[in-house]
Amino acid sequence: MNDANAFPSQWRAMREADAALLACRFHLKKHADFARILAQALACASERNLALRFLRDDAGALSDAQLAELAPAIVDLAVDGNLDDLIVARQTLVRYAARFTSSRGVVEDAVARVMDGYLAREDDFVLRRLAELLLDAGFAHALQRLLAACKDHADPDIAEIHDDFSRHLA
Repeated sequence: MNDANAFPSQWRAMREADAALLACRFHLKKHADFARILAQALACASERNLALRFLRDDAGALSDAQLAELAPAIVDLAVDGNLDDLIVARQTLVRYAARFTSSRGVVEDAVARVMDGYLAREDDFVLRRLAELLLDAGFAHALQRLLAACKDHADPDIAEIHDDFSRHLA
C-alpha cells in the first residue's frame, strides 16, 4: 500500500526515525574510532545500554580483534551488571558466540580469562549469572569447570548452583 495517508503520522514518524537510525548505525561502524567509541559507551552508565543494544542488534559489527578488546567488559556486564544491562549483555555475547566460529572462540576466551576472578569473589549472584551465560552460550566445558568449583562449596547458595545447573550437562 503506497497511500501516504493509509497510516497515521506516528507510524510515518517511526519509519523516518528507523531510516535515520539505520543510517547512523552504518556511519558509526565506518568511524575510524568505532571500537574506542563503543568502549567509552560501555564504560558510561548512561550510554551502556544503547551500546549493548547496538552490539546485540548488529551482531557482526565488530571484527574479532575489536570483540576481543570489548568482550571482557561485556562479560562483566552480563554477569555483574544491573538487570537491564545484564540481560542485553548476555544476549549480545550469545549472539556473537553463535554467529561465527572465530567469534565464539573470542567470547569463550574472554569468559575463561575472567572466570577465576568471579570464582574468587564467592558471590552466589555473580556465579549464578555466570552459569546462565555459559549455559546460554553453549560453553559446556567452562560450565563444567564452574559447577565443579561450586559442587561442595561451604556456602549453600553457591553449592545450589551446582545442583541447579548440573542437569543441563547430561
